[in-house]
Amino acid sequence: MKGFHARLSGYAMQNINTQLTCIAYSIHSATGESMSFEQRKTRALELLSNTGMARSHYAPPLIRLLWKASVQVPPPHFQSFLRTALGMGLWFGMFWGLIMWFFFWSRPDAATPLSPLAALMAACAAGSLFGIAMASVYARDRRKHQLPAWIALDEQQSPGNSLD
Repeated sequence: MKGFHARLSGYAMQNINTQLTCIAYSIHSATGESMSFEQRKTRALELLSNTGMARSHYAPPLIRLLWKASVQVPPPHFQSFLRTALGMGLWFGMFWGLIMWFFFWSRPDAATPLSPLAALMAACAAGSLFGIAMASVYARDRRKHQLPAWIALDEQQSPGNSLD
């Protein structure tokens, strides 16, 4: 029974925190000031959370790592198709290519040893395909959940929390 009360109390605190955040957004947007990156990021994560998507999908580990390093990059659903494709593709191609090179392609006893140029081309192709696939997934989700543009988050208010 104690676990139930802890969950209920945690839910109540989360609900209060969400309401206070919504009030802060309403006050902030009423003053006509634009939001800072952190405020937009918080608003974007709130919108994404309300869609029912898994957190690992709308805030993948790479993006969270960049945020911890103080890099101001929007969540993938709020990036352009090209930026998402390049970002995801470059990281994937680089790490996949290095792993394949050290464990498979450069070994003298490998079944299919590759020259460095062929390995680089294979890594670029894999990165490009992965980047385009991930950008397509994020673009589809953006349309499906009717998410606003990153700069439009200033004008967005939380549903049901207007000052009228």
